[in-house]
Amino acid sequence: NNDFIDLIPAGWTGVSGIPCCGVYANTRYVNNQTSINSLTLIDNRTTDDRDTPLCNWGIYLDDCQAVGHVGTINNLTLRGNVSRRLVNGPYYENNIGSRLAILNRYGDHDRVVFTPNFLSSLVGITLGNGSMGATFWKEGAKVTVNAHLIVGSSTTFPTGNIQVGLPLIQDTGKVQIGSTGIYCTQSDLVASSCVGQWRIFNGVSPGTIASGMISIDDTRTTAQLELNGARFVTQAAPYTLQTTGVTLYVQFTYFIGLDN
Repeated sequence: NNDFIDLIPAGWTGVSGIPCCGVYANTRYVNNQTSINSLTLIDNRTTDDRDTPLCNWGIYLDDCQAVGHVGTINNLTLRGNVSRRLVNGPYYENNIGSRLAILNRYGDHDRVVFTPNFLSSLVGITLGNGSMGATFWKEGAKVTVNAHLIVGSSTTFPTGNIQVGLPLIQDTGKVQIGSTGIYCTQSDLVASSCVGQWRIFNGVSPGTIASGMISIDDTRTTAQLELNGARFVTQAAPYTLQTTGVTLYVQFTYFIGLDN
């Protein structure tokens, strides 16, 4: 519970590459260990009211900065943290070289960058020279995902229905079904617990757009792209996805539990 106001004096360029931030955590610098069992950050407020803001982030979680090691946070809780007028944003995870691992997330996580997992019938696509990116927001039990895929000339798709892996999954406890207030166990999770939409821009005719709804599939680990009711988006429909320039956007919200 801290207030950070107008941090970083004019002309300060940082220490050892560390950006200016309200809260900074590095797993290697905690008793020289590469793991933290529990890290809880609650009600921290970072504000920069100067005409030209200088402070970069509200909260900055760094990797362990040791090649060959992974800095692990077993349980990360973020709740009630607020940032205003910062250069970059409220929150950042520096996961260079996959050297930061967060196993369990609780509370509220704002705009977390992650690598999406696009699949065809649960088999991963080959990205090749294509590109993709994603972020998620976690507000208690609610998770919202934004992801995109731009197909390159060497991107390939296995045959089957197109899916997107869920970035956060809860295997135990209870899951809310939509906004009905009804809760069920993970094994009972059904499509109604997810609300979302996809859009695909045709690479041959960029002005041609297809769109539809998103639902959780039977695996409870991926979201599937519905096409005209009982049908689903595949590598061949509504367009041939393996075409340079085809762009897929997805945005959906789902629920992972009661007490997160």
